[in-house]
Amino acid sequence: ESEKDGSESEDEEQEGEEKELDESTVKKIETALGEHGEADEESDIDMDDIPDEEMKKLDEKLVAAFKALGGRKSGGEKKKERLDHLANQHFKLRVLDLIEIYIQHKPNVENICIIIPAILESYQKLYTNKKEVTLCDKMKAVLMKCTHLKLEPDPNIDTSKLLEYIIRLSCNTALAAMGLQQVVSRLCVSTLRLCLPSHVQQAQDLYLDTLKNYYENKGGYVNHELFVGAVSVAWSGAQAIAQEVLEKTFSTEVRHYQQTQGLSVLRSYLQHKRLRETFPEEFNKLAKVISEKVVSNFNVYIGKAKPSQTTELFDMMRVSKQQGILGDQDLELAKSSLEKFAKSDSKLLKNLRVKKSLKKILSFYELKVQIQTPKGPAATKEEMNGDEGKKKKKKKKNKGKKKKENRLEEGEEGADSAPSFKRCLVDTTKVYVNTEKKKGRKRKNKQKDEEAEAKVEVKEEVAGVTPKKKKSKKSGVAAQLNNGVNLESAKKNKNKKQK
Repeated sequence: ESEKDGSESEDEEQEGEEKELDESTVKKIETALGEHGEADEESDIDMDDIPDEEMKKLDEKLVAAFKALGGRKSGGEKKKERLDHLANQHFKLRVLDLIEIYIQHKPNVENICIIIPAILESYQKLYTNKKEVTLCDKMKAVLMKCTHLKLEPDPNIDTSKLLEYIIRLSCNTALAAMGLQQVVSRLCVSTLRLCLPSHVQQAQDLYLDTLKNYYENKGGYVNHELFVGAVSVAWSGAQAIAQEVLEKTFSTEVRHYQQTQGLSVLRSYLQHKRLRETFPEEFNKLAKVISEKVVSNFNVYIGKAKPSQTTELFDMMRVSKQQGILGDQDLELAKSSLEKFAKSDSKLLKNLRVKKSLKKILSFYELKVQIQTPKGPAATKEEMNGDEGKKKKKKKKNKGKKKKENRLEEGEEGADSAPSFKRCLVDTTKVYVNTEKKKGRKRKNKQKDEEAEAKVEVKEEVAGVTPKKKKSKKSGVAAQLNNGVNLESAKKNKNKKQK
C-alpha cells in the first residue's frame, strides 16, 4: 500500500509540473498575441480582421516565443553571435590599447587605483574562457607595464586600499592557475612605494596580518614572493617583517616549505644595500642575529633538511660572509660545519644540486675537502638523477647487448638449442639468373642457321653461283685485311671458271 501511495504522489507531482509548464507556455503565447490573446476560448479569431502590420509583428513575437521554448538556434543566429563576440573583443582590445598609451605618459595616481583592480577583476572572470585568450594576454601585458611605473606618492589619496586588494588576491589559491604570481608580487611592491611615507602604519599592519595568517593557518595559501618584495623596499616595515620571519623560520612547529621560503625572505633582506644605508643600526643588529642562528643551527637542520632547504642554507652562509657580518668565531664554526657535512655519509650528497652548491660554497670559504659519496643503495628519486645512476644504466645496456650477442652465437653454432630453418630460406638480395636454357636455345638456333646456310651454298655451287659470305663484325685494320683476302679469293675463282 505504501508503494502504491508513493507512486500516486509521484504521478500527482508530474501532473502538477505539466500544468505549470502549460500555464507558462500559454502566458508567453498570450503576451505575444497581445490584444488578440485576451479573447475567450470558445470565440474564434478572424484572421481577415487583423491588419497586415500587426500580423507581421505577431509572427515575429510568436517565432521569438517558440524559439525561447525550444532553445535551438539557427545557423544565422550562431553566426551573428560570433560576429557580435568578435566585435566586442575588438572593442575591448582597443580600450586596453588606450589604457596602455595613457599609462606611458605620466598617469594620475587616482586613475591607476581605478585601472588596476578593474583589469584584475575582468581577468579573473575571463581567464578560464578559451575564446578570450588574446584578451587575457593583453590584460596581463598592461598590468606588467603598471608595475614599471615611477609615480610620486600623493598623500591626499588613500593607496592602502589598493594594497589591501592586491594582498588579498595574492592569498587566492587559484593565483598559480591564473598565471599572475609574478605580476601580483610586483604590483604589491609598486603600490607599497605609493603608500610611503603617508600610509606606512596601515601597510605594515596589512603585511604582518597576512604573515600571521600564513604561519598559523595550515590550509591558508600566501605567495611568499609578497614578503620578498616587501623586504626589498627601504622602509621601517621591512625590519618588523624580517624579525617575525626569523622567529618562525627556526621554530620546530613550522613546516619544511615554510622554512625554505622564510630563508629566501631573510636572504633578500641581507642582500638589500639601501635598507642597510637608511637603517644602519637596526639592520646590523638583526643581520648578526640571522647569521648566528644560521651558523649555529646548521648541523641541527642539515640532518632533517631537504635538498631545497640545504641549498638555501648554503646561500645564506655565502651572503653572510659576503656582507662581512660573520665574526672570527662564526667563520671558524661555519668552516668546521661545512667540512663535517662534506665528509659525512648524508643522503643529500647523492643529489646533484646539493653537490654543486656545496662545491661552490667550499671554494668560497677557501676549503679543499674531498666530498665523499655515501655508500649503500640510493633511496630517493632525486638521488637517481646524478652521474652514478646514468653510469649504472649504461652498464645495464651493455650487459644486455652482450647477452643478446651470446644467444645469437649459440643459436647459430649449437644445433640442440633451437631448430635451424636456414636451408628453407632464400636470400632475396642475391638473384641468380639461369642462363643454361638461353644458351641451349641459342645453340639450337645456331645449328639450324648453319644447316640452312650449308644447303644454300650447295645449291649455289650446283647452279654455278658464288655463295654469299657473311659480313664480318670486326672493325678497324682486321676488317680491312679480311676484305682484301676475300677479293683475292674471288678473282681466283673467276679465273678457274673461265679456264
